[in-house]
Order: sequence, then C-alpha cells, then structure tokens
Amino acid sequence: YHAQGVQPFAVQDCDPVYKDLYAMHTEYWQRCFEALRVGIRVREVDAICASKAAKLLPSWSRYRDIRGQLLMHGRGLGSDGPLVTGHADQATFNQVLASGWVFIFKPTLSFDADGRHYSGAWGDTVVLSVDGPRRLGSRPPGLVFTGQTN
Repeated sequence: YHAQGVQPFAVQDCDPVYKDLYAMHTEYWQRCFEALRVGIRVREVDAICASKAAKLLPSWSRYRDIRGQLLMHGRGLGSDGPLVTGHADQATFNQVLASGWVFIFKPTLSFDADGRHYSGAWGDTVVLSVDGPRRLGSRPPGLVFTGQTN
C-alpha cells in the first residue's frame, strides 16, 4: 500500500504572510475535504476548491487574487490516477469519484501580497466511501515550526 502526506514547515520562524496563508489553508483544506463525495466528477472537486478559496478573504484584506486549485492523485495500491497536478486532461476531469478510491488530497491556496506571490499546500491520504471521506493520517493540518527553543 502507498500513502503520502504533505507537511510544510519552517525553521524557528517565517514570513508572517506564510503564517496567515497556512491559517487560512487549514480552514480551506477542511472545507474542500468535507465536499468530497462519491458520485461527483473530478472537475466538480476542482471547482469546489476554487469557490472555497474565493470565500476566504474579506473585501478589506491586504491579500489579493486568492486562488484555490485541486491537487490530488491516487495512492492505495500504487495507482497514480486520477492525476490532477495542474496538467490534467479532460478525461481525468471527467472521472467520477467512486467508493474505495484512495488518494493524496492536497489542494493549494495562493494569493498576492506586497508585490509577491504566496502559495501553500498541505495534504493527507484520504479514502472515499459512501459515508464520505476519511483521512488516513493523524497530523493536524497546518504549518509546523521546528528548531524552536523554549
């Protein structure tokens, strides 16, 4: 069996914008995850990820041009399909999510701030059933800080 996780980390500290990005990403990931269900097409999941991102920023935010994008690919017994990494073809986007699918789910969130582009992702292996999605990992979503001294 094949599993995967995506865990962003910073050594001691990082740009405060990344702290904001990953605070938003935690909520964003959960909203996208909760929308996963048997019977919807991959293209619908991609559209859900885009729409969930658009709702994260208030109009007065200093962050602009927020974007969300689906990134996922098969895991489980080693299958890499459906491979959605920014270059998916129409056949991939037309696939229907089915019970028993196991995949890494790592939607990305990005925005512009202070003349720079920021992007982040966090991911976990997910199994899909008629009861909904279930994470196979136990790490809390978000940015991890290492090398901190107390």
